[in-house]
Amino acid sequence: MPPRQIAWVLARQMACARPELVLVKALPPEEVAAALEAAIQLWAPDGSGIDLQIDPKLVQEWMKALRRTLSERALKALKDPVVTCLERREMKYVARFIEGAEHTASRAALLMAGDVAVAERGLGDSDQLVDVSFRARVRQLMLYTLSQDYFVLREKLGLVIQ
Repeated sequence: MPPRQIAWVLARQMACARPELVLVKALPPEEVAAALEAAIQLWAPDGSGIDLQIDPKLVQEWMKALRRTLSERALKALKDPVVTCLERREMKYVARFIEGAEHTASRAALLMAGDVAVAERGLGDSDQLVDVSFRARVRQLMLYTLSQDYFVLREKLGLVIQ
């Protein structure tokens, strides 16, 4: 495997290891939403108030699992993020977050691979986190290559094209 392709694969995997993305890597989308809703219901029994078509039984299973596996201290640590999530009604953005995890992993991989052709091949070969079409994934990545964020990151990493 060429070095840039290795960089692509490793960067995608490392991006998915970040705490905010690991849930999306580890679980199917409906499980992610159920786990988040369950965490909310631990502190707000009425839930998020957002209808995401989540199976209530799945949410109950996640609540039991969270209570069983998290320490009392960890459960208490959930309270502030849950309150913030409820105040901002952020559960309505779960689908966008899950899709964004896919794009974030690809952006990190592109940055490390430094090669658009490798990125395009990688998008076809890589393990998708969620069901996003190849065309949409390529489009998002190409738009990112034109962004100020991409330029700034390349500049800070010393990857500026002269």
